[in-house]
Amino acid sequence: MRGIRRLALVSLAGVVLLSAAPAPSGPAEETPVVRRVAFGSCVDQNKRQPVWDAVLRFRPDLFIFAGDAYYPEEPGDMEQRERDIAKLGANPAFQKLRRATPILATWGDEDFGIDEPAAEPGKREAVRRIFLDFFGVPADSPRRTRSGIWDAVILGPPGKRLQVILLDTRFNRTPLKKRSLLSRADGPYAPKRDPAATYLGAEQWAFLGEQLRKPAELRLIVSDIQVVVDEGNFEKWANFPLERERLFALIHETRATGVVFLSGERHLAELSEMDAGLGYPLLDATASGLNQAAYNPLTTAKNRYRIENSVRTNNFGTLLIEWERPEPRLTIELREEGGTVPLLFRIPLAGLRHDVPPVKEP
Repeated sequence: MRGIRRLALVSLAGVVLLSAAPAPSGPAEETPVVRRVAFGSCVDQNKRQPVWDAVLRFRPDLFIFAGDAYYPEEPGDMEQRERDIAKLGANPAFQKLRRATPILATWGDEDFGIDEPAAEPGKREAVRRIFLDFFGVPADSPRRTRSGIWDAVILGPPGKRLQVILLDTRFNRTPLKKRSLLSRADGPYAPKRDPAATYLGAEQWAFLGEQLRKPAELRLIVSDIQVVVDEGNFEKWANFPLERERLFALIHETRATGVVFLSGERHLAELSEMDAGLGYPLLDATASGLNQAAYNPLTTAKNRYRIENSVRTNNFGTLLIEWERPEPRLTIELREEGGTVPLLFRIPLAGLRHDVPPVKEP
């Protein structure tokens, strides 16, 4: 579905929101309207982090971590992990963001653990505790006892409801299928079509189905790995093709409207769009490299679903939800660390519904 105009391509239950405002505890009608969302992933706590100043200038109502909120120096050493994540918390600009803006977070391969460093008995639970402690999740939150850190929250009254679903693609993930050393020209991972392979696990799949059936005008599904992209030598949902197909089928089955994926992991920023048979375009906004973008002018990243060019410098993403317009509209921007906007995309919220065809922007 490519009839949507692109513009200005010029250059949860148990969730605690880390701000001065209390976490929403009542029905959605009692929660504030969210109009401005910032998101990103991949921040090395040992490096400079000027990006937070640009995030603060955007004045977000909510910030979302899409994975890799810190980089453990010794993934198996829990005391070192505590020190590593504390370095992020000690950053003055990040402290300002925490005071000013609610924060939601899921983890990626770094802050959970590359491959299986947290697989030793007790360490998975310790890694989860460190992560949830840092993000202020209460001791009695369901996130403390689930098989992972997945969660969801709905913010705003009817007609202006924003649902945020935080997926955990790590805690229950089946081991990836690795290529032989002689066949890695296309990357280290091969597609794994084993029906038993899973990213989410049965409990999280059931939870996701329940959440997608709840009423919301816009749904942000946060996955540390990309959903739409099916090319390249990195982790992605396409590594488990049957799981990706199951995800699309669940969105279709539940008739969930307004689904937009937010992802990270890639150390670049890009926006991808595909027709997944939902009745509206499926968008995947990737912002990766808050201070860890892997810029190399000699390399390209394949993505047949990419809208225009990728952003290879340090970056973050923003969403502007214009609820009050006669036709409410979503604007997605991918910004460089100083705040410049190399990519901007707009779509009416009506264009993210099964019963309404995509509408061109004037």
